[in-house]
Amino acid sequence: FIKNLPYGATEDDISEAFAKFGKIVEDGGVRLARNYKTRESKGFGYVHYKNMEAAKSAVTKSFESPIFINNRCVFVDYDDTGRAKGSFRDEKGWFWKKKFGEEKKTKSRY
Repeated sequence: FIKNLPYGATEDDISEAFAKFGKIVEDGGVRLARNYKTRESKGFGYVHYKNMEAAKSAVTKSFESPIFINNRCVFVDYDDTGRAKGSFRDEKGWFWKKKFGEEKKTKSRY
């Protein structure tokens, strides 16, 4: 989980900043939370590493030395809830849930 992202940051910017800690999942490994109508960034997102050691390294090193994306310090922490996030909705109000490498489209209750 990454917060305090610049609103203009892209998935590529985030991948570049976090790839040094370990291998990021190729398809959907970096996700930005966006407003589902305007598609503007909400200022937070997620990086999915291939192993837990890389995620731990990113969190630990972010406390030792700040991580900057587009000249803005970002904050890193774990998100171990395993639930799909409602922020990843498309323009119709549906959101994507990734589970076991398979994408499933589900309707939000909200």
